[in-house]
Amino acid sequence: MRTGLMIVLVSVVLVVPALAQPESRPSRPERAGGPPGRGAGGGAMFASPLDVAHRLAETLSLTDEQRTKYDALIEKFRPRFDEQAKQSEKAQELMRQRRDAQQSGDDAKVEEIRQQMEEMRAASQPLLNDFFKEVKTLLTPEQVVKLDDFRDRMERVRGGAGGIEQLIQRLPEGLQLTDEQRAKYEKLTTEFRAQQQELLPLVQEMRKARQEGNEARATELEKQIRDKRGDDGGAGKFLDQVEPILTDEQKAKLPELWAKYTGGGPEDVRTVLQAALRLELNADQQKRLREIARDAMRASRGEATPEKRAEQFKTTKSQVVALLDAKQAAELERLLESRQRPDRGARRAPGEGPGQPPPGRP
Repeated sequence: MRTGLMIVLVSVVLVVPALAQPESRPSRPERAGGPPGRGAGGGAMFASPLDVAHRLAETLSLTDEQRTKYDALIEKFRPRFDEQAKQSEKAQELMRQRRDAQQSGDDAKVEEIRQQMEEMRAASQPLLNDFFKEVKTLLTPEQVVKLDDFRDRMERVRGGAGGIEQLIQRLPEGLQLTDEQRAKYEKLTTEFRAQQQELLPLVQEMRKARQEGNEARATELEKQIRDKRGDDGGAGKFLDQVEPILTDEQKAKLPELWAKYTGGGPEDVRTVLQAALRLELNADQQKRLREIARDAMRASRGEATPEKRAEQFKTTKSQVVALLDAKQAAELERLLESRQRPDRGARRAPGEGPGQPPPGRP
């Protein structure tokens, strides 16, 4: 329970630099599609979609023929990549401002900047989705597995610290809210963020207690925060407030977005649903999956003990497998295994270092 809660708590004052951290340019800069040195040794740099494309090329082990086609694809997307890169440059300045705000203890400014960065990150995702979809057509089945693993690592980095905020950012578009609904939604999000902000003193005190080795006090504060926010970081309470402003069709779509954008560990029920959403399902299967996701979303509210989470994972997985054919079930298992196995040999995510666990791991 502590690990999951801490992931959400850190999201109140920090944001993981989005997408993936660039380390170095490819060895063939003329084929890389970008200026040599951009993002090299990027540290905590906010990676642009072009940076992600370079990193993906290194991961896929492309043949010369594939690399030629891949570079052509980069050129096709270059205008959109370049436009998004401008936002990445702005994000670097925001990160500098955030560090200054943290050092000066200006928590309100930290939260304001975090929200701006999350909005920028969310805006880049449709572009990457389009790019990944076309890249997939160039790959062998083995390389498709690498692509899916790459995307999973991105989701773990991104979702770990920004799950609830991702959900808040994506819901208006995902549900196609009307102008009237958006006005009500903005009021709800403002109130929710204000409530999150009120918990900052408790969060900071808890972190300090842990740093000082006062585990008893830290556990006490953790319980206070959980009682106020809920085990799911406040997502359940927030969605309870949102549902009354939605149509029946939008309510049916809500569980899918909840599963997609609020994160999930290797044995989290949302991980099963995220994997299932990536399968090619017929209309009846999609309808049944939405019903399963709705039940899972409702069941996830309340106290999230390890036993309850394990039981829900097992139940939901069984329900999902039951609606799949043999080929789809095998693909689901492959996707889940890619989330559960260690990323041996993979580059470290932002914030990692030698002997340092990834964000969200104890």
